[in-house]
Amino acid sequence: MADVWVGGETGVVKAIDLSKKEFGNFGDLSRLNKSSDEVCRMCWFEDNEKKICIGTKSGVCKIFDTEKKDYVDTKCCFTKEEGEITGLERNEGVLLVCSESGIVRILRDSDNEKTDIKVGNHIAGMRKNPFESCQFATGGNENVLKLWDLNKPEQPLFKAKNVRNDQLDLRVPDYVKDIGFLQSSGSLPKIIVGTAYHKIRLYDLKAQKRPVLDISYKESPITCVSVPSLEKFIIIGNMHGDMSAIDIRNGKNLGSYKSFSGSINDIQCHKTEPLVASCGLDRFLRIHHVDTRQLVDKIYLKSRLKSLLFSKAYKQVSDDVKNDKNKRKHSEKKEGEEDGDDDVWDNMGVVEDDAVDKKTKKHRKKGK
Repeated sequence: MADVWVGGETGVVKAIDLSKKEFGNFGDLSRLNKSSDEVCRMCWFEDNEKKICIGTKSGVCKIFDTEKKDYVDTKCCFTKEEGEITGLERNEGVLLVCSESGIVRILRDSDNEKTDIKVGNHIAGMRKNPFESCQFATGGNENVLKLWDLNKPEQPLFKAKNVRNDQLDLRVPDYVKDIGFLQSSGSLPKIIVGTAYHKIRLYDLKAQKRPVLDISYKESPITCVSVPSLEKFIIIGNMHGDMSAIDIRNGKNLGSYKSFSGSINDIQCHKTEPLVASCGLDRFLRIHHVDTRQLVDKIYLKSRLKSLLFSKAYKQVSDDVKNDKNKRKHSEKKEGEEDGDDDVWDNMGVVEDDAVDKKTKKHRKKGK
């Protein structure tokens, strides 16, 4: 089974084996149309990670079987008029899909009925709460953060307030791009938001409707947010290709993850390993160590990348094993070099002193 699954602008799904640094493409390029088949969002169909839900630009959700390596189902979720898919989540027999136009559509496996929730005029991001299965959050352009309950979709559980006016008493624009959840006691979680105006905001839903932390990050729109399992900090990426770890207690930038050269479209932390995967417009999949921020793997995948899934089954090779392999290679190389030097010395001819003297005498005569 692949370690990472990535979807690209061409509509092709790629399966990456990190140990072998190889990948395979799934999808017929001759039939795929970039304007309609571009992968917008991906999520696991079930916890066993045997199927993947893939949301496309045309509003169609495809189900891909990772064992059969083929598409097994297709669901038309939205029309072109309703906009492309900007959020896709799967939870306990329910498929949550949201469109750019501000519609969240609930599709249940038990029946063919569709339930629509109008959450605003525009949605740029939707995420489910991993700690409360029935909750999900939405946000978009001039559409503030809202928390919803699947069992009571008529009204949001929480609706944020925008930050206060600036020094000139002008309204501060709001554009939610991505959302992350922090674990907390009770039914109301803490939520991290990244905005198109390069702002990072932390909402404590129990405390107040306005953010308890509001800081700026660089100068480019924030595109994605991911929360590591230990929740010491969050990891964010932006349109310029910057990716950093931010301490959520004080907003301090703890350091950057290097080696990017284009917009970062998706970031996902591994559930158990201290690793974070990222992809973007520069066509590279990168794996960094969460704490040291060192680059662990980097694979060129030939097409612009939009979304990724990091398999929980992947286990990182320990540093001791890597060092042993490197030591073996180094020792083998050294032995080969030493043997090669001995062969060179053995095959060299012997130059006698008489021959050298004759040559020097000839050169002196010619000079005279």
